[in-house]
Amino acid sequence: MGVHKLMNLINEKAEKAVTDIYLSSFVSEMKDKMNPPPAKAGEDHKEAHNPEISPNVVIDGVVFLYSTILRVYKQKMKIFSKAEIEEVEEAEEVKEEYKKLIQHDILNRLIEFIENGLSIVFVFDVSSSFSTNDLVMIKKAGCTFDRLKMAEVIPQDLYNDTKKIISILGGEVVEVNGNIHYECSKLSKKYKSLAVVSEDLAFLIFETPAIIRYIDAEKGFIRLIQTEEMLKSFNINQEQFSDLCILLGCDYSKTFELLHTAKALDYVQKYKDIEYIISHFESEYKDVGDMKMLKYLDEYEYLDARKKINAIDAEDFKFAIKKTTFPQFEQPDLEVAFDLIVGNKEDGFKYFAPQNSNYTEKLLNRLKEDGAKLIQKKLQFLAL
Repeated sequence: MGVHKLMNLINEKAEKAVTDIYLSSFVSEMKDKMNPPPAKAGEDHKEAHNPEISPNVVIDGVVFLYSTILRVYKQKMKIFSKAEIEEVEEAEEVKEEYKKLIQHDILNRLIEFIENGLSIVFVFDVSSSFSTNDLVMIKKAGCTFDRLKMAEVIPQDLYNDTKKIISILGGEVVEVNGNIHYECSKLSKKYKSLAVVSEDLAFLIFETPAIIRYIDAEKGFIRLIQTEEMLKSFNINQEQFSDLCILLGCDYSKTFELLHTAKALDYVQKYKDIEYIISHFESEYKDVGDMKMLKYLDEYEYLDARKKINAIDAEDFKFAIKKTTFPQFEQPDLEVAFDLIVGNKEDGFKYFAPQNSNYTEKLLNRLKEDGAKLIQKKLQFLAL
């Protein structure tokens, strides 16, 4: 998952592209990009934000749920290690506490987005395999960059209940069966999303305007990586950036062994594309008769990776989604949320067992009290 050492390169060469900001400032931070001033004479026309579309973010569902599980697991590592060797009854108690913490974390982060005027588009790859055992899930929760392994940590019931929660809170769930980068990027472009919420930097390859990482809902902070500012700092265009990611190594290619990190950027800046970079090295190795390296250059596969990356804009690209309805400009159904989450009604919830949780009630009360402010924030955005 992601692009090999890209974050290191961004921190070194494009630190202005990375901003730690309050989520409450996020819409204001991006509004000028979504609503550019009219083009002056001789300038290219810039497409303005569609005022009929609510300001929104696209959430990478697998990474969102996995990161929640991992964060809670790390916070309570000692408890869960103990649970594995205790009696079943005690392990079950710890398991229920674990579920409650996950529920709180998910609600906290989702409500932060909604409370600050952002609609949620939650995208999940349903081709993944789910976990069927909570204790196995706990043991498997470790740091991985493999999406398939991430999905194996996520229980089916957790995903199903998260879908219900998002629907109750006024968001939308889009289930896909294919490459998540393609699907999220396609939705992001179609709905003029402000950002994709994910730890996966590969979304930057597909012209995503920004990526939100490291959501700290308790403090209200997010880490924002802006594509335009990154490209400006790198002094390359989007197409050259795609070639850079191919050279660094990503989900679609192996790392080009002759160049690493900053050196790869230097060569892309100088030679503009992979073909000229390879041609440069071929000239060098022909002069010294290095047949091994010439063979490596001849066999280095990059065209297929480039084709896959460019497929998102191809006419024959199959956008395999089950549901495309965009989230409506509505207030979350908070009465239903109270009944299902805080009250005593089960109504199909399996992982988020209804419970009289003071923390959950506090979260929902906060959103309920700010309901009018929520609508006002969205109306202000539409008036920009």
